[in-house]
Amino acid sequence: MYFASDMPGGFGGSDLYKVTKEGNGKWSAAENLGTKINTEGDELYPFFEEKSGNFFFTSNGRFGLGGFDIFTNKLNAEGFQTSVNAGTPLNTQYDDFGAIADDQMSKGYFSSNRPGGSGNDDIFTLEISEPVKKPEEIVKAPIEEPIAVVEPVKETPIQKKL
Repeated sequence: MYFASDMPGGFGGSDLYKVTKEGNGKWSAAENLGTKINTEGDELYPFFEEKSGNFFFTSNGRFGLGGFDIFTNKLNAEGFQTSVNAGTPLNTQYDDFGAIADDQMSKGYFSSNRPGGSGNDDIFTLEISEPVKKPEEIVKAPIEEPIAVVEPVKETPIQKKL
């Protein structure tokens, strides 16, 4: 299980950690995810899509487009790779955070305080039109068309009752 905490001994304000449930049913000691993920700033809202090995998190301690941006990383047998800003249209000059995706890496949700929502922090849908690339491919790839379509979540009957 991945989580954020500002416990002593981290790299910044809030770091990301991992714990594992052991065979005896107890949780392991918290393991800081290290400098490939954590910075001197705040890292929050981890999400690991196990099937693809894609790890999403939010940071304000890396170069980004706004206050908080969504970053991706790939976890493989060697551990975490290079963290990459997810780019536009997912990230904006506003705070964008808390991304999750389905196991096909084709749809998901995230939160943002960007204009166009219903209030301060809103949930947006995400449709990924091409597979998430390796970090080195994202950096070198020319941007011809957005790889994602972002729209506010539509109001549901449950929301109307609130």
